[in-house]
Amino acid sequence: MTAVSVPRAGVPRADIAAMLLDRVGDSHPGLRTRDRDWTWDQVVDESAARGALARKLRADGPFHIGVLLDNVPDFVFWLGGAALAGATIVGINPTRGRRKWPPRSGTPTVS
Repeated sequence: MTAVSVPRAGVPRADIAAMLLDRVGDSHPGLRTRDRDWTWDQVVDESAARGALARKLRADGPFHIGVLLDNVPDFVFWLGGAALAGATIVGINPTRGRRKWPPRSGTPTVS
C-alpha cells in the first residue's frame, strides 16, 4: 500500500476513508480479538483488499455492499473496505423475505 502523509494535529478528516488511510504504516494495535491482533496497518490492508474486491464485483447502479456477518473481524474489514471503495454497507436481514440468506455462509453481496 502507498504511504500517505501523517495527519497534522487538529486537522479534521472529511471521511472514514481518510481516517483509515492516516493509519497506513501504523504498528499500534488496530483490532484485537481473543484469537488474534491486527495492527492499524494490517486493518487498512485487509480493508483495502475487500474494497478492491467490491470494486471488481460492482454492478451498475448505486454502490452497495450487502453484509450478513456476526461480530467477527471480517465485519470490520468490510466496513473499512466499503469506506475505501466509496460504497455503502447494507445490513442483510435474514428474517425478512423468502430468500435464504446468506447465499453461502459469510459471503457479502455487492451491487
